[in-house]
Amino acid sequence: MRINKIFILLFISFILVEKTVACNGGCPPGGGYMGIVPQFSKNFIGMRYRMRSFSMTNASHSTGLSASEHVFQTAELWGRFYPSKRIQAFVFIPYQLNLETVNNITSRIENIGDMSFIFNYNLINTGDSLDRDWKHNLLLGIGAKLPTGKYQQRNAEKQMYPVAFQAGTGAYSTIFSGMYTLRYRKMGLNSNLSYYYNGKNELEYSFGNLASGSLSAFYWFKVQSVSILPSVGTYLENAQRDIDNGYYVNTTGGTLGYYSLGTDVYINRFAISLNAQMPYLQNITSGVQSNDFRLMSSLAVLF
Repeated sequence: MRINKIFILLFISFILVEKTVACNGGCPPGGGYMGIVPQFSKNFIGMRYRMRSFSMTNASHSTGLSASEHVFQTAELWGRFYPSKRIQAFVFIPYQLNLETVNNITSRIENIGDMSFIFNYNLINTGDSLDRDWKHNLLLGIGAKLPTGKYQQRNAEKQMYPVAFQAGTGAYSTIFSGMYTLRYRKMGLNSNLSYYYNGKNELEYSFGNLASGSLSAFYWFKVQSVSILPSVGTYLENAQRDIDNGYYVNTTGGTLGYYSLGTDVYINRFAISLNAQMPYLQNITSGVQSNDFRLMSSLAVLF
């Protein structure tokens, strides 16, 4: 009975997060956070939802974003597959819904976003060693983001929406990543590093390269057959300035830092994840962005 109550509570929490109003590669700085990924040794496929909301306090001529409230949402099909024992492939297929409210008038864009994939090579893995208290897992990866999302969408007056508001970027990106997990019995640390090297689109616009990193401490425990993994940590990202027709866009780029709090739950072959991020550092070049808040949830099936 207790297990049923836990499952129902988590499921309701997941649905509530889904119904609130993440950022694609074309938003102002954001979008590199992976979280603690479900069990290393298994394939999985699932849905992930990401939300990012923030306000702009005054006009920004270069990006076209005026004093406004913004909500970027991503519903994403994602999965991990093992072509071989040491190689894992991640695939991400996002659907983007972006909202901008100015003077109580809301603009809306929704479409397929930029798909991406990453291949990781497992350099170190002692996670299956039963005779070790200290366990390590190190993966290094490379991948790409593809220009599958629309990036020249227009409003009812046929005016093009700002580049930062589009569902896609129109450009290829190369992705470099690293993931390391250190575990001592039921406690552990998980770290992720990623770097997006962004190309330019046919409008001669390129988003600034993005570097991000996270560090989370977690504790693994079980309630009957349910495994629960709460975590707390920090996430940092730094974006370089965008380039428009060979010139830097001075109102773009900057550094953001977040506190991160989350929970992962494993019930048989299902993995449920909830994560929230609150900013503690907002060193934005434009100086006009504030109240940046992020949520991420996922439901995956392990096989």
